[in-house]
Amino acid sequence: MINWKMLGISPTDDKAAIKKAYAKQLRVYHPEDHPEDYQRLREAFDAAMKQAGKSVPFVEEQTSPEIIHSILVRDERPDPERLHTLSPLSSVNETEVLDVIADGLEDQMEAGGMPNTRIEPLQLFWQGLHERYRDISRRVDPQQWESLLNEDYMWDMGTVEKRFDVLMRFLAERRYMPHDVWTLLDLTFELSKNLENRRERYDNDVIEYITLQISGTMEMGYVCFVGREFTFDIDDYLSCREAAQFFLMRRQFEDAEQRLAQANELFQEDPDLQLMRAKFALMNGAVSEEVLGILNQVISYNPQEWEAYLLRGRLLFNEKQYKEAQQDAELLLQQVPKSQDARCLAIECYMALNQLEKAWAIQNEPPKIYFRYCAVIMALCNKQIYAQKPRKKSFKYMLGVTGYRIMEFLLLLWKLNWKLLLIYIASGYIIGFGSLPAYIAAGAMLWRTWKSIRATYLLLT
Repeated sequence: MINWKMLGISPTDDKAAIKKAYAKQLRVYHPEDHPEDYQRLREAFDAAMKQAGKSVPFVEEQTSPEIIHSILVRDERPDPERLHTLSPLSSVNETEVLDVIADGLEDQMEAGGMPNTRIEPLQLFWQGLHERYRDISRRVDPQQWESLLNEDYMWDMGTVEKRFDVLMRFLAERRYMPHDVWTLLDLTFELSKNLENRRERYDNDVIEYITLQISGTMEMGYVCFVGREFTFDIDDYLSCREAAQFFLMRRQFEDAEQRLAQANELFQEDPDLQLMRAKFALMNGAVSEEVLGILNQVISYNPQEWEAYLLRGRLLFNEKQYKEAQQDAELLLQQVPKSQDARCLAIECYMALNQLEKAWAIQNEPPKIYFRYCAVIMALCNKQIYAQKPRKKSFKYMLGVTGYRIMEFLLLLWKLNWKLLLIYIASGYIIGFGSLPAYIAAGAMLWRTWKSIRATYLLLT
């Protein structure tokens, strides 16, 4: 009797559905953490696949003599000449073993493809990785990678550890893929969790790089490369682009400028590259016309690059082209309504154009802890600058504003008085709270508190 409850699905003859259910339950009943539950899950899976009319052949560690590349075969004989044929889980240096695996498979594929014989699961896995990566259209398509991860040989539980090692060797050298692909690999192989537990096995730089890609910290687009033919190595370009991003984030401008120039010489129609060029130009005080030209180029390549609209709108506002800046701000409010930067830009444009009602219509939520936005709202609410009309505000809004203003006042008070407070406490404990230094510190704190109250009142009114 099949334990469908263990698989977590209703009875079915759909092989794909059984596999997906099995993969999902494997994350719950891991062999190392729940060996007994895993055994029941495996029995349920095998029985379900058998009933579906097609059982899954799990390849054993020992392979037949007909395999052309025996590098993946476990060989227990103490023969020095066959040292590299041991499993990556053996005591042999892992990098050497993976080099043999990778180089052997690549040589085989470059010679005209895999031989027409029975192929090891790890060979098939490496071939699938390589085929998807070298075709840029397949590389950027998450469905292509998902199809690879659903292949039959991925269910070979006997090669789980080796498959992870092969993947790590692959990712160490072939790393330029969209964030969606990294997310898919992380979901399937639990890269974040496994790498944290295996730092002694792999290079720390590779681990840190993979972690950054999974988190999306250095995410960039790849759609602009699809359907194009390149006269240069696309990975050389992507390497320059990524290095430029790295140096720009760390404000190493000389290195960033060099890499941006190299990448731009290879390929210009990449919105991410041009956006970095615009940011670099702004950081280095380039003339507005030059930066606006680059930003217009970015938007022409990718009309949904909202960061480019924001930069262009801010630049136009600084150039006092308020109507043009307002158009970008209103577009951003439609597409990314929760962006505080977009809301701030829109309010500033309406204030500059004396369209105060529109500015008040945007300012319909309690201010968040965001300096520029709060400063703009405080200016809008200042009756010394703009005439104020009586406005009905909800209790929730007033409560939020009051709480924020109290917190703002307390922070200002602390910033002005923390040193005096320490002097007062120290004087009190050492000399006595009735001593002259304690009185002087207390008087100074009271004076600064009064100044804080006056400053806050003027800002709010």
